[in-house]
Amino acid sequence: MRYALNGKYPIETKEQLIKTADYFNRYLTKFHPKERVLASVAIEKRASELNVNIDHDWITNYARPYESQEVSPDFEQNMQMRKQASIGKTVTINKQSVAADKMLDIISNNLEKLGNMAVVDQLFAFDKAAQLEYQWDKILADPFLTVFGSLRNPEFDAVKIAGSVTDYELKKIACDSNAINNIKRIMGNTVARNFIDSPVTTISKMSSMNKEAFLNAIGKS
Repeated sequence: MRYALNGKYPIETKEQLIKTADYFNRYLTKFHPKERVLASVAIEKRASELNVNIDHDWITNYARPYESQEVSPDFEQNMQMRKQASIGKTVTINKQSVAADKMLDIISNNLEKLGNMAVVDQLFAFDKAAQLEYQWDKILADPFLTVFGSLRNPEFDAVKIAGSVTDYELKKIACDSNAINNIKRIMGNTVARNFIDSPVTTISKMSSMNKEAFLNAIGKS
């Protein structure tokens, strides 16, 4: 049996996977951000194995730390909101005590030097020191969402692979039985099977002519 988190929330079957994903979507704020990341990765991986489209924005946002190094377009805005929430506070991190706004500037400046995950760790430390954890999901984005996610546009790092069709759309199309049947009819069973197994890679490697045939098959020409 496969589970989404700590031996709980089964995702072995398609029905269990959908039920668990919907449960997390409904009660996401009850889970720590680190648990959200673990669950999103497990659910997304199992959805790919079962060829099931699980279309929840929280999964797109929280699975990103393990898939992409793109920084959220909302990063600066989220950092400014932290400054507003910690006005007048002094924080101590690694025995260094400075004004909260100065510490946030230090963390922001470390983004390119140390990398995204290191900044996530620093924000966890900052939020704990500034007692901001209770404001996650209320007025503040948690550290993972601050660096990697966007409530306004979870697919901000989408890449066009064929025409206007993005990598995110391809993964969804691979779970659409009608689209798959059309691909089989126009491009053959082998292409359809390869597309189901690896949608982005399969289309990326196609010639321009085959991409046009693919777009025609899915009604995007």
